[in-house]
Amino acid sequence: MNTQIGTAAEQQHQVAEDINRHISQIHSDTQWVAELANSAYLDSQSLAGLSNELDGLMRRFRT
Repeated sequence: MNTQIGTAAEQQHQVAEDINRHISQIHSDTQWVAELANSAYLDSQSLAGLSNELDGLMRRFRT
């Protein structure tokens, strides 16, 4: 009986370590995705500015 309890405790310990490792990986991946999202936002802002600038230049040609 004690052997079974010891084995079960070791298995639970391994599962807990796996869960901790996966949570840590999820945290890292989430930070990476947040950085990419911020970069995409900044790029879209830049594109919007360029689009407005191009629109202004095109209006000059139409007039």
